[in-house]
Amino acid sequence: MRGITLGSTSEEPSRDGGSHASESRTRKAAGPKNPPKLMLQIGLVFGVCLAGQLASALMPIAVPGSVLSMLILFALLVLKVLKVDHLRQKADFLLQNMAFFFVPAGVGILANLGAVKGAALPLLAVILVTSVLTFGSAALTVKAVMAAQDGFRRSRAARMRRSRKAQADA
Repeated sequence: MRGITLGSTSEEPSRDGGSHASESRTRKAAGPKNPPKLMLQIGLVFGVCLAGQLASALMPIAVPGSVLSMLILFALLVLKVLKVDHLRQKADFLLQNMAFFFVPAGVGILANLGAVKGAALPLLAVILVTSVLTFGSAALTVKAVMAAQDGFRRSRAARMRRSRKAQADA
C-alpha cells in the first residue's frame, strides 16, 4: 500500500532553538490492517450470534437471541476458549462506528412520528426513569468493583508482609 505523507522532511526548528530534519510520518491508506484476521473475527461474531439465535429458537420460553449470544460470548471469553485478541479489531471497529448503528432506529422513529407523538409523555417518562436507574446501577457497580479491587490489594499486601516476615524469621 502506498503511504500518505502527514509531515514534511524539511529542516524545522526544534524546541530548544536548534534545527533538525523532521521524520516523514506516513500512514497507510485506509483499510483493515489484516483482512484475513478481520474476516475471521467477523465470522466468530456472526457464529456466536447464530448460535444465540438457534438457542433462542429451541428454548421453550421467549429469550432474545441477542441476549443469549452475549451470554455465549461471555462464557467463551471466561472459559478462555476465545481470547480478547481474537475479537479486538472487530470490537474496536464496532465501538468507533457505534453512532452509525443508531441511524436506522432514528429513521424508524421519524417515519412513525405520528404514533410516537401520541405516546410522547409516557416515552419521556420511561426514558428518564431508565436513564436514572442505569446511571445509578453503573455507579454502584463501579463503586463495588473498586471496593473489591481495594480489598484484593490489601489482602495481597498482607499476605506478602506475612510471607516476608516468615522468611525473615526463618
